[in-house]
Order: sequence, then structure tokens, then C-alpha cells
Amino acid sequence: YEVAGLLFQEGMVEEGLALVENTTRRQNGEIRSPWNEVERGDHYVRPMSSWSMIEALAGYGYDSVARQMRFDPGIDGNLFQCFFCTDLCWGTYEQIRGDEEWTFEIAVAYGTLKLETIRLLEGRVHVSRVEAYVGGSIVDVKWEREGGFLLARGQITVPRDERLRIVARS
Repeated sequence: YEVAGLLFQEGMVEEGLALVENTTRRQNGEIRSPWNEVERGDHYVRPMSSWSMIEALAGYGYDSVARQMRFDPGIDGNLFQCFFCTDLCWGTYEQIRGDEEWTFEIAVAYGTLKLETIRLLEGRVHVSRVEAYVGGSIVDVKWEREGGFLLARGQITVPRDERLRIVARS
């Protein structure tokens, strides 16, 4: 898992997926106990190293001190969803990218998410207008571009059972 996570972080998604698939096929429990998979952690089937793959494929990063979050999925960025967790909350992230409009959504299932910066991949389409909403109300943020990313800067608070919805239009 450690090596696969590093491959994902370096953009070698196919190679990382092949590594995980081959390890899983080799450690399938037919020859010996599936609960002792040496490549994944002796006597433990779900080592914490597997978490690195989720974060790497999501391009997820979170800085609790600076209150910054980023997503840059390494796999099919047109329709993507993943789990995230921070020091104070957890939930899901989803992005749907069309030709004219992209939607990025962070749904908080537990706790409260407090951000000052969120960084999202702008990608191949030049975005001309961006709006952010929490619970249907518009959020006052400043938008910037930095190295192919959209950055929202401002005080963003998303309580439990609410969503931060960002709509970017070309």
C-alpha cells in the first residue's frame, strides 16, 4: 500500500492500481489465512498504509492550523466522489465537471468544517465565474488562480448535515 500510494501521488495511477490488484490476487486466502497478509501488514488486513491510497487518489490535503483543504483527483476527475476527514469533522467530497459548468461539493456528516482556503483543480476549461454556497446561502469568498488551481479565500464554515457547494462556470 505504501508503494501504491506513492505511485498515485506521482501520477502513476495505472501502475499503482496494478500493484494493489496483484497483491490482492496473491493474498486471496486460498493458500493461507487472508488475515495475515504480509505485504499489507503482518496479522492485520487493513493497515493504516491503505489510507495513503485514498488520500493520494483524491489529491486530498488538509492543514488544520492554516485551515486549508485541497482536492485534485488522480482518477476520472469529471465525476469523482470520496470520503474525507479532518481533525474536527468528516464527510464526502464530490466533483462533477461538464463542458460549461463544474460543481464541487463538500458534505459534512459529522462535526463542523472551518476553512480559510480551499484549492480545487481548474483543469482544462478557463473559469470566468465562481460562486460558493452553504445551505443555499451565498458565501463571501475571494477567488484566485494559482498554477491551474482555483483558490477560495475567506471564512467558510460548514456545519453538520450541510454542504459547501461551489459552482464554476466558463
